[in-house]
Amino acid sequence: MGDTVTLDAVVRAIAEELVAVCGLRLGGDATSAPTDAPRTDGWVVSLAVSGAVTGRIAVWTDRASAAACTRAALKTDATPADVEVSEWLASLVQDAAAAAAARPALAGVEFGAATTNTGAAPADARTFYLAVPNVASCVLAVGTDRPGVSSRSNDDRLGAVLGVELPLVVRFGRTVMPLRAIADLGPGAVIDMGRSPEEPVDVLVGDRLIARGEVVVVGGNYGVRITALASGSDAGAN
Repeated sequence: MGDTVTLDAVVRAIAEELVAVCGLRLGGDATSAPTDAPRTDGWVVSLAVSGAVTGRIAVWTDRASAAACTRAALKTDATPADVEVSEWLASLVQDAAAAAAARPALAGVEFGAATTNTGAAPADARTFYLAVPNVASCVLAVGTDRPGVSSRSNDDRLGAVLGVELPLVVRFGRTVMPLRAIADLGPGAVIDMGRSPEEPVDVLVGDRLIARGEVVVVGGNYGVRITALASGSDAGAN
């Protein structure tokens, strides 16, 4: 039996059990219908799957819906704190996992403790609109989480990249001159850059514009005070 269990079957079971558990938690008959996958960050509850199949399952919901459902479950008019929402979502998913594990078709499947974070819905998620009439509603997305990737390893990689030294160039201006004029340059020659001294200078990393600023004097040396960061469209211009 264990050889026939797949992560997709586990995802499907968790999604079905979430509907039933939400109904029990919110005190009504929950209904669900497929909907489009969300494109915003929200709460993500993940738990490890082991035994007959291994991997991670992630359950996503948007922050507003999660707060509304938590408020309804706690029977309060006050906006719940993030820690209350996180704990309620984790227990909700944990109950759904326990119900799914009790299914004969998932014999041998075990679930770890649910952990809550924020982020985007899984790319392969089963997404559905869930409603308990006159109580609360939400959009849930259930899918597989990326295995073997931890926030610590991501931070380590980012730290290694951020330690790389890059040349920073301040450009006061640029102009185009005929080759003859360039050949005639010598000591004392003046080149008109076609710009006012008060205009901001360009700050570049390599050939990429990243900011603009004004020239200042720091301890007898020239420096640049950043006044604006380059937008996406400006950053490619040099």
